[in-house]
Amino acid sequence: LGRAPDDTGFDYWTGILDSGAVERSEFILAMIDGAKAATGSAADAQFLETKAEIGAYYAVVNGLNNVSVANTAMQTFDGSIASVVEAKELIDDHAALVDSALGTEFTISVTGLVDDALDWI
Repeated sequence: LGRAPDDTGFDYWTGILDSGAVERSEFILAMIDGAKAATGSAADAQFLETKAEIGAYYAVVNGLNNVSVANTAMQTFDGSIASVVEAKELIDDHAALVDSALGTEFTISVTGLVDDALDWI
């Protein structure tokens, strides 16, 4: 979520994991759902929404599929507007390379599904 965990939240989620109340394979999804719930933090929900928008911009809008570049773009985001701009520029630079004669990556953009991903940057 782009921040160090608070003690209460850390204790809660490690307790859930250690008790087996949530399967390990479903743990991250449970944390995400918790962050997006009405009882979660608005800042955490916004962080996740922006992170998803970066992913959509990469994969859906630009049709890119290089996992290494995707990871770099996602890790660039730290919750700040500057990091969103940096991630978008990284994606745009990669898309331009792929779209050139030097590109060897297969791309397929999905038109009409996510027209507004990162359009506010």
